[in-house]
Amino acid sequence: MKFSQSTLDKDAYLLTIKRLLEDDECVIFIDTNIFALLFRLYSSARVEFFNWINPLIEKDRIKTPIWALNEYTNRFINKQTNDYFSPLKKLSTTQKDFFELSNFLKMNVDASTIRGTAYTSIADYQSDLELISEKLNKIKVAAKTKNDDYIIQIHDEIQNVFEKTVIDSDIFYIVEEIKAAGDSRYFHKLPPGFEDDKKELNLFGDLIIWKEIIEYCEDNDHKKVILLTNDNKKDWVYAPNKVKEGSRVVSNGNPEFKIADPRLVYEFKTKTESEDFYIINFTTLTKSLLANNPSDFIQLAKAQQIVSLTTDDENNLSNVNLDNANTNTAVAAVEVVVETAEAATKEYSQVALSDVDFPMGDSDNLTGIILQFKSYDWYKQNHAMETFLSLNWSNVIESTEIKDKLFVIGRNIYQSAFGGAFKSIEFIQNIRTNISRLKDFVGKHIVSGIFYEIYFNSKGEFRANNLKSTLIDEIFELQKVVTVKSSIEFIAKSLQPFEKYLLIKPSITPEMVSINIQYEVTENEYNFRNNKILTVKTTTKDLLRTSDDPFSFYSLHGDVRSVENRIKYFFAIPTNQVTFVYNPTFENGLDFNLEHDKTLGIE
Repeated sequence: MKFSQSTLDKDAYLLTIKRLLEDDECVIFIDTNIFALLFRLYSSARVEFFNWINPLIEKDRIKTPIWALNEYTNRFINKQTNDYFSPLKKLSTTQKDFFELSNFLKMNVDASTIRGTAYTSIADYQSDLELISEKLNKIKVAAKTKNDDYIIQIHDEIQNVFEKTVIDSDIFYIVEEIKAAGDSRYFHKLPPGFEDDKKELNLFGDLIIWKEIIEYCEDNDHKKVILLTNDNKKDWVYAPNKVKEGSRVVSNGNPEFKIADPRLVYEFKTKTESEDFYIINFTTLTKSLLANNPSDFIQLAKAQQIVSLTTDDENNLSNVNLDNANTNTAVAAVEVVVETAEAATKEYSQVALSDVDFPMGDSDNLTGIILQFKSYDWYKQNHAMETFLSLNWSNVIESTEIKDKLFVIGRNIYQSAFGGAFKSIEFIQNIRTNISRLKDFVGKHIVSGIFYEIYFNSKGEFRANNLKSTLIDEIFELQKVVTVKSSIEFIAKSLQPFEKYLLIKPSITPEMVSINIQYEVTENEYNFRNNKILTVKTTTKDLLRTSDDPFSFYSLHGDVRSVENRIKYFFAIPTNQVTFVYNPTFENGLDFNLEHDKTLGIE
């Protein structure tokens, strides 16, 4: 058995998870609480999750322990699934409390009370109170849609998707067998489940699920396993003291990043001769999916963050450390820095272009916002986005310092959207409108940073075959915005030395590119037919390169939509600036396939 880790290389760990999620030899087990979570996700987020998991079910890679089904069944047949909507109970309480507060305020307001406020009359004040009461009632009525029919709908979705994933365990034998072993394990604090030793019911539930996983892997010779669960108790997972993120080593907290208890990994090894056992929560899964195919999982990321904000989850915003950020005022004033006009026309400083070195010693709002964006934490990043949008720029004059900070904030807005922070995603999705609401120079430098982050890493190095292309369609809409013309010219000039790697670059006169995909229909020894890709080219460039990574996201496997999306993401091409030509003409619904030693790229 190995020692627990004091410092975890988070990037390396997440890369391992990414590879296992893509590895057809890896089996993913579903815990009961994932079913509970699905009740709390809105429908478009569930659709994104089901779209991801259904192909894996077809490959027999998803397994549900029968005890997890038993726990879920107990809740469903006893009508305890209503508990999944417990926050709705607060709505009636809120409405009642506001009704009482409104009556009190109506009786205790006079002309002196509203003097110096936004209200010009008592009637306006009372009208707003009535309006809020009416809206709360409308919201309450709409929320009643979470009724029995809605619960049945989600239950049926879960049943249709997961029914054939349930392990055929002899659950009755396991329950009998586990009693003696469970008492001994819990006495010696051996995971999993000892945190449940005070429970009167379902005392050994976690241990039964673990027993099912172990036995299934032994019987079927599975050596790579991921358990997907939102159970963060210390009888399953632990938090290393520190995590290494890029070049930084930081304290692991708020929220803590947790990994499988080494004792579980050791027990898995004793049964399977493999240490490839990992535990991930839904947030880690979502971030991994976003890293691969961002546009397909935006709703899943957004819903996950909303769910966490309505629970006592460890990621709750109430626990966010707001170090170095002034968040006490709804509209905070940025420090005014006066400098000559000539300074505003200079290129960004080297520490902004290589923002890993950007100085963080200031205590002003913009530095605080950058620090929160750089936290890699959705909830801090969402708060940073909200804080930035609340800033008052009316008395701010452009300066070298302000310009650099805005550029770095633009980079981090895009970085956090790429990572799934939904406030940043919303900002990018409505970027033309959002930029129009900012002072011209503010919007210009934010846009410059966003474009720069697509093509250059934190050291200022060109990303080559690893461009960041989340929400590329929305970002390239900025090519039409007159107020950011200089930003488009800045990024186009920055990209000139790297044009061999690009099919298009941002331009005030948008370009078009045509991509030709040549393929042939093949059939293997199992009578499986697919479209084997032979070449992917433009008129001047071959877009395939040799690769030793068979799990590369850009290996071009899947339906025509997946293939086209991966090409667009890889080369950072918006949808309205590319056409695809198939040779022969694409007519059938077969999936495409590319040899394992080939992937997208320009050598």
